[in-house]
Amino acid sequence: MTTAETLRGPVAADALKTVLMHEHVIVLDEEMRRNHPELWDESHVVAEPVEKLTGLAELGVSTIVDPTVVEPGRDVMRAGARAHLATGAPTVVHTSAPHTAGLIAQDVFRSEGVDPDARDLVHSGDADELDYVRTLIDQGSYAGMDRFGLDLYLPAEKRIANLVRLLDEGLADRLMLSRDASCHIDWLPPRTREQVAPNWHFACLRQQVLPALCRAGVGVGEEQITTMLVDNPRRFLTRGRPS
Repeated sequence: MTTAETLRGPVAADALKTVLMHEHVIVLDEEMRRNHPELWDESHVVAEPVEKLTGLAELGVSTIVDPTVVEPGRDVMRAGARAHLATGAPTVVHTSAPHTAGLIAQDVFRSEGVDPDARDLVHSGDADELDYVRTLIDQGSYAGMDRFGLDLYLPAEKRIANLVRLLDEGLADRLMLSRDASCHIDWLPPRTREQVAPNWHFACLRQQVLPALCRAGVGVGEEQITTMLVDNPRRFLTRGRPS
């Protein structure tokens, strides 16, 4: 039986079901927490993810991938690449599409001998022009279309139009869908996130993006959505695992 490694240990690949490949449960500024303990309410911080993740499960999402953020840089990428070579674990890399940072990541991983199929380059969907995304895919990586709801980086209409074009080109098997949302984040004052990015929440994909995607693309259907939300994550997360 093929398994995927999770926080609670190995689970059967089929049990992953619908997967959001780039989300965060709790995002904290540790320096703020240490220097301003009066702002830290652990009971609230824990209760908020429980409520939101329960709601996400009710929408049919079984699994999320929370790629813990480490300070960026090529040395960190090289360390991640070498950890992959030692363990077989796949790599998820935060990138900046406007700076074509995914190409830099690919160069680093290529130099370290990481197979292209073991790379998920998140934030690729921030790209306004699709040649960048196509290049990442042509070089074997998965492209994360994972910031739906963050319209300040790229409006939702543009994100959906770009995704439809990639699906029309037959690239569903190299795309990961998600939102890069969090249950709790202390980077902004309370309620600021809701005002600045009202659609940046866990329900956005199911309630808004997928219906809009199906309306926008003549050839977009459940098969492609299943490929991006079920098949691709399962293949990626179980890569190199014994069956």
